Amino acid sequence: MTSSSLLTLSILSLGCAKTPGTATDTTESGTSEGTETENAQMLETEEDEDSENSEPGSESDPDTEEGGEDETEEDEDTLSDADPVFEFSPTPGLWEVAVLDTVSDSCGVSEMSDEGGPGTAVEVTLRGGDDFRMAYDGGQVLDCTITSDAGDYECAPSESTNTSAQDMGLDCLLALDILAHGSFDSPEQVVIHSDIEMTGIGDACDMMEMIGISMPCNMKTESQVKLQP
Repeated sequence: MTSSSLLTLSILSLGCAKTPGTATDTTESGTSEGTETENAQMLETEEDEDSENSEPGSESDPDTEEGGEDETEEDEDTLSDADPVFEFSPTPGLWEVAVLDTVSDSCGVSEMSDEGGPGTAVEVTLRGGDDFRMAYDGGQVLDCTITSDAGDYECAPSESTNTSAQDMGLDCLLALDILAHGSFDSPEQVVIHSDIEMTGIGDACDMMEMIGISMPCNMKTESQVKLQP
């Protein structure tokens, strides 16, 4: 074999030796690029998930919820601690009915009952702002509001019951719908005008006509109530 033949074989051998190496490099490069592409896609997916989780309204904000509760509590406090509009205010405490006059009575109840008459205890309490309450010993409650600096007031419609007929042995409970208003002579004395509509509840209410009471009927009263010394 000549030297030129040996030279040719050497060149071919070198070329063959390089070919596997080149293929390996190309494969490794492709694998590296594929891995980088997958990593980039995973990163984009995580960013998209973070973006969705951070959208407004997706989750409740504890600070916002706590703020809402605080505002509600503040509103309730404002209502209960409202400043009075008028200067007049009654003296809270234990009061007592001094006088009860019947202005009119188509019911006839005033002749058979002294409920709410002189000596009846009345608890007066202030309820914030211009509101106050008169609670009678016996169950009647009047929730009222001062309407002027002079001490005038109006009361919300009130319901009560009278057991006079039951006390006589009749199955009839007298139901009273009361509208009241009036004025204070002083922080310790009040005049109450009451307009009362009365109906009967029970099987024996028709028998009330035998004693001169026909229902429904109406009563009007005027009372003076004073703070006990």
